[in-house]
Amino acid sequence: MDIFIVNVLKNALQKYEQFAIQLSNGTLVLERFEELTKIQLNLNKSKQMNENWENHMRVLMKTSSNLFDERLIEQRMKQLKSVLRLSRVNEIVEVLVQIKTNNNITTPFEDLENIENSIQTETYKQKQLNEIDDKSMQIFKTLEDLSDDGFIKCLQNYNKNYEFVQWIRANTNGLYIN
Repeated sequence: MDIFIVNVLKNALQKYEQFAIQLSNGTLVLERFEELTKIQLNLNKSKQMNENWENHMRVLMKTSSNLFDERLIEQRMKQLKSVLRLSRVNEIVEVLVQIKTNNNITTPFEDLENIENSIQTETYKQKQLNEIDDKSMQIFKTLEDLSDDGFIKCLQNYNKNYEFVQWIRANTNGLYIN
């Protein structure tokens, strides 16, 4: 075998093993996860593809780094899924923060605003997998549940037509339609 190919394969194997160890111990930097895997999954699209990917990650953690604690493996899987949800989460967060701003809502939105700031500045990419805590994962899951395309479009249209909605409210006071 050509020495160049041997070196390329050896380098790839070393990176793969390093990925497995960092994945298992939670020190995997999210940007590295995106680089190495190049995963462009929408977790709702293909259940079989999703299951194959999940099984591969589980086997990788067990074989390459001798991680057999099922609770920890499940925690890592939840963290990885949270990373994959970020683009959908960002969509709904932007819309909800815009609604808050347009309507002068004073209810605290710190969690949403923190997520929005983190995703937009891409500081999240420098975080390690183990920095994604249970609270963040629950928020991401809830926001993803809200991120139905129809619901997002409805909220975006509301934001886009906010001034018109305000005009209708102001000029139809006392007008009732039966």
